[in-house]
Parts: sequence; C-alpha cells; structure tokens
Amino acid sequence: MFLKNKYKQSKQDVIDDIKSSGVDTCILKINLKATSKIKDHFIYEVTYLDDGELKTVPIVSTSILGVIDVLSPYVNKGLSEQKVSFLAGSEDVVASRIKSKLSDWEDYHQKTLDN
Repeated sequence: MFLKNKYKQSKQDVIDDIKSSGVDTCILKINLKATSKIKDHFIYEVTYLDDGELKTVPIVSTSILGVIDVLSPYVNKGLSEQKVSFLAGSEDVVASRIKSKLSDWEDYHQKTLDN
C-alpha cells in the first residue's frame, strides 16, 4: 500500500504538525537495523519526540513490543539522547542482564527444590 502524495511530508513538517496538535511525545519511526549477536534479538533504531525534542537511540530487543518496553521508562524524564542510549543498553549490557535474570531464576528454583 502506498501513501497518497498529500500525506508525504518531510520529517520536520511531520514534527511541526505533531507539535502543533499539542502532542510533545510520540514515536516517529522504529527501524530494524540488524540482527543481534544475542539469540533471538534484533537491533532497532528508534526515532521519537521526547517533550518536543527529537531523539534517535538504538534498542536491542526481541520485538517491537520489547522496544516500547525498553524505551518507556526513559521518556518524559528530561534525559539526553546519549543517556537514554546508555541506560537502554548495548548488546553486551543486554546480554549481561539476560544472564543475570537467568541466574536469579535458577537460584530461586534451586531454593524451591531444596525446601
């Protein structure tokens, strides 16, 4: 399906239209950039308005829904694009978080079995 020409606008025109409608925060684009070295994960590039400021950050996730979950805690907090990128995590950080959660899960279940 193709957009009619009347809907094709430059990115800045879209941003201006969004702001003039009273919306200061919204996702403009989620682009799948690459597969991740983490099994079943992808690297997405997310472009969004955050309190009227245009930001673009990479997010490592299993799906677009995961991208939203990762990004949500950092929106409307006054954080810089660089800080959000850091907090959202690189592939290595995400892999470490997964490993930590798995270890916690294994510890919990081992304690359950011991009781």
